[in-house]
Amino acid sequence: MSDNNSTRWSIGQFVQWQINISFRRTIGRSPYKALLGCDIGHLFLSTLDRKNIAAKIVSKVPLQTILDEVRDSVSNCQLERINLLTKKDLYNIEKAFHVNELSARHSNNAVSVDSWVNEQKGNGSIFFLFM
Repeated sequence: MSDNNSTRWSIGQFVQWQINISFRRTIGRSPYKALLGCDIGHLFLSTLDRKNIAAKIVSKVPLQTILDEVRDSVSNCQLERINLLTKKDLYNIEKAFHVNELSARHSNNAVSVDSWVNEQKGNGSIFFLFM
């Protein structure tokens, strides 16, 4: 990394991680499984991480920018699940938080607003109506 004046150490760690968990035809398993005897399985993002990422997606931050920010946030050479974020993770978060779904509840605006108000009353939400 010092040869090309790069400060993006996290990319190198991410690449190394991908190499270690990829299936190798020559050994019939991933290097991780060959060394430790088991597959890594799924590592889940924390709820807080998922909410923060969803907020960025809703704010129209480009997906590549989110990935770059997360990968650049590696501190003290400690790689965490959030630093292994992929575009597939971002798509899954979009789907789970219904980010790209249409927000209209009904084609009639009055019915749509009435539905939203009733839902908010049911949730115990406090809101103000300005007329």
